[in-house]
Amino acid sequence: MSVTYSRHRSNCCINYKDMQIFGDYEAGTLYRLDMDTYTDGGYAIRRIRSAQHINVERLNIIFNSLELEFEAGTGTAVELNGASALVALKWSDNSGVSWSGNHPASIGKTGEYKNRSLWRRLGITRDRVFHITITEPIKIVILAAYADVEKLAA
Repeated sequence: MSVTYSRHRSNCCINYKDMQIFGDYEAGTLYRLDMDTYTDGGYAIRRIRSAQHINVERLNIIFNSLELEFEAGTGTAVELNGASALVALKWSDNSGVSWSGNHPASIGKTGEYKNRSLWRRLGITRDRVFHITITEPIKIVILAAYADVEKLAA
C-alpha cells in the first residue's frame, strides 16, 4: 500500500440514494463513503492528533509515562498481515519548532482487546506537546490518554 501525504482525495461529493459519493481529484474515480473502509481507494489515511501544551507554572516536569487507550484489536488479519497495528508518538519541547523522532508502540493485533499503547521515561521539560500519527488501515477509536508526570520544585 502506498503512503503519500497531500490533500484529501475528495474533490466533490453528492448524496445519492442515502450514499455519499465523492470524486477523486487525481484519478477521476468515484468512491462511496463507508465507515467500515479504512483506506481512500487503497491509499493510506494518515490520522494525526496533537495534544494541548502540557506545563505546570512553567516549572520542570518529569514525564514518567504516557499511555493511550484505543478500541484495540479491531484490525483484520488481511489488513495487517498478522502484524500489530502501530501508533507513532513524537513530541516538541519548544512549541512545535522542532520535534523528536517517531517512537512507535503497538495498538494491538487482531483480537488483542486489552492491549495498551505505552511509552515510558519521556524526559524532563517545562512545556511539551505530544503528537501521534496512525496510518494503519483499521478502525481507530481513541478512548483516553493518561500521563504520569511529576512537577519539580523551583
